[in-house]
Amino acid sequence: MCCIAVCQKKRLTPELLKDMYDTNNHGVGIAWIKKGKVIWRKGNNIKQIEILCGKVPLPYIVHTRMASIGGQSVALAHPFPIERKPALSLHGTAHRVLMHNGHIIHWDELMAVVSPEVDTSKGNWSDSRAVAHLIACNGTRILNFFKGGNRFVVLSAKDILIVGNWHEKDDYQFSTLPYKRTTTYYPGAYQGVNTIGQGSKLPEIPKYSSEYSKKGEEDLLDKRDRRVAAAIAKKLLKEERKNGHSNSTALVPVENKPTIDASATLDAIINEVYGDSGYG
Repeated sequence: MCCIAVCQKKRLTPELLKDMYDTNNHGVGIAWIKKGKVIWRKGNNIKQIEILCGKVPLPYIVHTRMASIGGQSVALAHPFPIERKPALSLHGTAHRVLMHNGHIIHWDELMAVVSPEVDTSKGNWSDSRAVAHLIACNGTRILNFFKGGNRFVVLSAKDILIVGNWHEKDDYQFSTLPYKRTTTYYPGAYQGVNTIGQGSKLPEIPKYSSEYSKKGEEDLLDKRDRRVAAAIAKKLLKEERKNGHSNSTALVPVENKPTIDASATLDAIINEVYGDSGYG
């Protein structure tokens, strides 16, 4: 699990940055505001980021990455500039940048539906880079579809947009709370578990009933994300047609497409896909 720190009132300490990086050490990045633009630096040099945390002006945002989608490429460290083709440069300036903590299943299928002109099979792509593209094309409202289990922060020269369930601690905002790596692990699992107030104690392995197995949970998430992709595509297609620049011939069908009133608001689509119980 990645970790993001939003620092608005005080600088991130070297100790907190180390805790963030120890369990998410596949990339680290920072973004701040200067002269009306957002500047970012990223890679896997924690010492460089530590120095910048002590020098650049507040507010700033910091991200440490645990690789999942896209593999351990430093180009896929965060942030990503919010552009139609988000740059993979390790430094640069932009009007807005995105940091993401979470996992979006079937993000590539969603891209095929909403942005078929983008071939995500070529080049370095991840779900986070895809979201930066989607924001550039459709605005930050698109983040409402991914709030369940995902946290986002968009930094611009004017403001900071924080989406999802975050933790407030010591005048910082964290997507997940930083924690120290344990010295004892289950083989292949629970490495770097949260040990705040637990010493080296490991959490219990989750138990699943026969009615609700782990496989059943994965199937539910699979079906849910496919339905969300279909809902987004249907809504955006209607808006494109309304604006007179639809590219409907390029759209591809998505499995398990639900029957949803295309005139519904974005919030109504979310409620219909996830139900009254929410999606967090």
